[in-house]
Order: sequence, then C-alpha cells, then structure tokens
Amino acid sequence: MNLCDELTIRMLLERHGFHFSKSMGQNFLIDPQIPADIAAASRADETCGVLEIGPGIGPLTSELAQRAGKVSFFCWQHSVSASRPLHMVC
Repeated sequence: MNLCDELTIRMLLERHGFHFSKSMGQNFLIDPQIPADIAAASRADETCGVLEIGPGIGPLTSELAQRAGKVSFFCWQHSVSASRPLHMVC
C-alpha cells in the first residue's frame, strides 16, 4: 500500500473515520521519496530505536521500521479518544 498516494490517503481516512486538519499542523507526505530520505538521514539501524511524534497514517513510520530495531510512536488523535494519547510500538 502506497501511504504517499493521495487516493490511498483519502480512502484510508474515509474507511476509518479519521479527519485530519492542516490548521492543526497535520499534513501528508505525498512524495514517497521524502519519508525515505528522512529515514535514511536518521541513520537508524537494527541496533537502535526510534520515537516518532505524530505519525499520521504512517509513511515515515513504515520507512523507519525497515531500518530501526524498534519504532515507537506517540500521537494525540481526538477522533480516537478525547482524553487519551495513542502510543504504539512496532
């Protein structure tokens, strides 16, 4: 699944009932080279872990997971829970 494809992004948002807002700093990476470049620049490898803040739908998370030994992310998504943050480890 191409998480940088605009049609895929819209489909995922609609399917799961998520509503992101640019006014809250929520933007989408639609050039697949950008998350790949960011992950490469991190120099993460299997010996380290990465903490990602605000993963969105996950294009950077996916790239980081291919490199790092462990990826954790933290986000505050009001549509998931009005009072609790979401924290996942992959």
